[in-house]
Amino acid sequence: MPPRSEDQLALGRAIRAARTKAGLSQEQLALDAGVDRAFVSALERGQRNVTFSNLIKVCRTLDERPSTLFKRWERAVGWA
Repeated sequence: MPPRSEDQLALGRAIRAARTKAGLSQEQLALDAGVDRAFVSALERGQRNVTFSNLIKVCRTLDERPSTLFKRWERAVGWA
């Protein structure tokens, strides 16, 4: 499945960067956040449109403020 949009792809990259910075595997992030590992993989590849509640779960697990994640997204899509 291809990425839905450049926005989703950029958000996925921001999530992947935060996960890598936190030293977590996709599997560990999924387990700690209470989501499926395949969901995390698809999210990072820009193939899933994340809900607000799942985004908050991921951010809390990564100890990352949503605003910081969105700032990364803004830079990636040229809004910064």
